Amino acid sequence: MLSDRELTARMQQVSCREMTDMSAQTLSVTIQVEFPAEDYRQLEAQARQEHVSVSQIIPDLVTSELRRRKKARRLLAEASRSYLARLAKEGKLDQTPEGIFAELRAVREVVADELLPR
Repeated sequence: MLSDRELTARMQQVSCREMTDMSAQTLSVTIQVEFPAEDYRQLEAQARQEHVSVSQIIPDLVTSELRRRKKARRLLAEASRSYLARLAKEGKLDQTPEGIFAELRAVREVVADELLPR
């Protein structure tokens, strides 16, 4: 097992390449990344498990996280549009947030009473 000092030195040697396809040209940016020691140990373990180097794992993880966040933003935007459309259809678009939350709390109480009678 590496000491924290050796680990820090090793982390500083790890570089990531961000690959972006721009009109059939590949743009590669090299960056230096610093990780907490425990996170780096997890990266090393994952790299060993997948039989690749840590420097190959990092770009994949970053790309995966960026895709996940983009999808989450898209889903939240869709939910927001859907909810606004529903409010508009019900004529409640001008209702205050406090009014909406009060109504939702009341509905929650009704449902809870039906499912879990007191």
